[in-house]
Amino acid sequence: MNQLLEKLKALKNERAALATEVAGEITPDRLSEIETRSSAIDTELAHLDKQIEMQARLNSNAIQGTSGLEDELVLVGNPLGSPEYRNGFKRYVGHLMNKTELRDLSGATATSDVAPFIPITISSKIIEIVEKTGTFLSLATKTNVKGGYQVPVQELIPTATWQAEGTAATGQKLKFGVIKFGAYKLQIRLPRTFEVEKMTLEVFEQKIAEYAAKAIIKAEEAGMFIGTGEGQMTGIITTLDKPGNESLIKTITAFDYKTLLEIEGSLDEDKEENMIWAMPRKTFYSQVLSMVDSQKQPIARVSLGLDGKPVYALLGRPVKFAKPSNMGSYFGFIFDFADYFINDNDEMSARDFYDSDIDADVRQLTSLVDGQVATTQGLLGIKLSA
Repeated sequence: MNQLLEKLKALKNERAALATEVAGEITPDRLSEIETRSSAIDTELAHLDKQIEMQARLNSNAIQGTSGLEDELVLVGNPLGSPEYRNGFKRYVGHLMNKTELRDLSGATATSDVAPFIPITISSKIIEIVEKTGTFLSLATKTNVKGGYQVPVQELIPTATWQAEGTAATGQKLKFGVIKFGAYKLQIRLPRTFEVEKMTLEVFEQKIAEYAAKAIIKAEEAGMFIGTGEGQMTGIITTLDKPGNESLIKTITAFDYKTLLEIEGSLDEDKEENMIWAMPRKTFYSQVLSMVDSQKQPIARVSLGLDGKPVYALLGRPVKFAKPSNMGSYFGFIFDFADYFINDNDEMSARDFYDSDIDADVRQLTSLVDGQVATTQGLLGIKLSA
């Protein structure tokens, strides 16, 4: 335990030193090196925290002579959080129990073709990991409505006006649009390499949650940008490219200071405060970071946040990095990501799947998800002319 704590202290000291270096004048190449190292340190710290926590639990359990199972999360009246169901799910993933036996542990009386749900402890961990590590998913608005239903979306915000005594403000009619969610299956295939018999229940649930969360972030963030809307989410880029949305796109010949000011001046006043940039990392470093204003002062800023991670901004507007494969033909776009609605019931079912390539059954988790741009009032796409 002492070695773990010493390593933890050394890593934190190194991160503090990097933060001090960034505060001074450094080259873009050195900044990139620091960013890479900071990311590696964060990963190492996360692993160390888990190791220290597990070691502390082991030490505590050894003193008390218990397995620690009594302290696990069990929601009263919810069988999906019971130790029996959670251990049963672990055996199911390890192909040591079939879905009928697992479903019976939940007390369900449904027919045998209904897939059992994953334990609530795992689904909670998945949500927590996605919220913490998803670059764009954490910015979206989460909804939980039944697929196929239309939900009204306020598109025009009422305003207040000063009135003289004895007069009344002119009534303002609210304009509402509607959004209709589908129920599209997002499936996560679990590897057969999980040797569950060698894992404690806590480690197994954490591994499953991390594996599922990683797959969800990759799939949903891709859908959030370039989803076609057919059997999957409708992406932001897809929305920009829809016929009739040409006014949402600004085509420029070069990205310079003057053009940036024109872009900023064209943003919707009611939405611009919460709009942020989305662009590939390479675009930011190669075409944005070196920009200067008329006084030769840098336009873009990179600083370290309280957590030691780099924070990017362009004329004070936050910048988030998107994968180039998710950006289509766009230089970047500015958007209030709270206007992207992701509808998810937060329940995952466990299903069997026969893989003819390996001639064996595999397990997969299935969730019903959809996502759409609720309103384009706070959206502007930027393209560079050829």
